[in-house]
Amino acid sequence: MLANLLENAAKHTPPGTRITLRVDRQDDSLLVSVEDAGPGLPAGDPEQLFAKFHRGNTEGTVAGVGLGLAICRAIVRLHGGKIWAEQRPEGGAAFRFTLAVEEAPKVLEEK
Repeated sequence: MLANLLENAAKHTPPGTRITLRVDRQDDSLLVSVEDAGPGLPAGDPEQLFAKFHRGNTEGTVAGVGLGLAICRAIVRLHGGKIWAEQRPEGGAAFRFTLAVEEAPKVLEEK
């Protein structure tokens, strides 16, 4: 899922554009962000980007059928998190998701 978000950022931003991966701990979850300084999100509701077969930019030469972000959303939901996209105030787009942080299982020592 993270690879898909990074590949999307690389495909949809001009060469030489900075892509930032950020991870922040928030109480009992992680907030993971893939941010770029590219052209930003297409006009319309960012939630539509996560719909099956939806492609944000229907023009151009970027290949894809529009399932990547829908699959990302399914994976995040299966792990109890949420995912969303937003315009960055300084320009570009950010795709963010949360994942629960669980306590590591106890390992029993063998006798």
